[in-house]
Amino acid sequence: MSKKSITVLIDFDDTITTTNIAHIVLSEFAEPNWPEIRQQFIRGEIPPEGYFETPFENISAEKSIQENHIKQHAEVRPGFIEFNKFCVKNDIAIAIVSRGLDYYIEAVLEKYQITNIPIFAVPTQFNGEKMKIISKYTDVNCNQWGICKCSVLQKYRESSDIIIYIGDGQNDLCPAKKSNIIFARDALIRHCKQENIDFHRFSDFTSIQTEVMKIIEENND
Repeated sequence: MSKKSITVLIDFDDTITTTNIAHIVLSEFAEPNWPEIRQQFIRGEIPPEGYFETPFENISAEKSIQENHIKQHAEVRPGFIEFNKFCVKNDIAIAIVSRGLDYYIEAVLEKYQITNIPIFAVPTQFNGEKMKIISKYTDVNCNQWGICKCSVLQKYRESSDIIIYIGDGQNDLCPAKKSNIIFARDALIRHCKQENIDFHRFSDFTSIQTEVMKIIEENND
């Protein structure tokens, strides 16, 4: 029996990282009213772009200054470095699928000298101290701002027998439902329970690696 191909798709903020990197950036560089803008978005009073775009595009700080701050304060979840190496060793495709901004994801990976993981996130362009957000991975049939995670998943589905999804938020539910195996924390746990979807609870990547090893062993029997 041929070996089944496996792909691991991972959300970024609060999943790979221990905190929300967007909040680290906004707390340091954004205008003081960004927490209220966030609350307005949570209450449904403003559209996603009102929260995700406006506070970032109003920042006046060069990319390198923001990157240095990110590298000083961002931390990846325990076991992630080892899990990435484990995936490489076992020929498991791994990719980041995030509604976060590409430049701060890249800064965190650079801090940990990780160069092998493709990033599907919200692209940005910098011109001096100003940044512009660009829609690249959106889908006309998807109502999610910034990126359609399911579209990315479908591309990997073409070459993968097993899709493993790892996430923590409401916007992870759609791709999680289309995956074979789900690792969830925080809000994603609640949504999976509400829809009676099977999942594995996680707090670090060490436990995920243990479960993925079991999957490999089962498929090699």
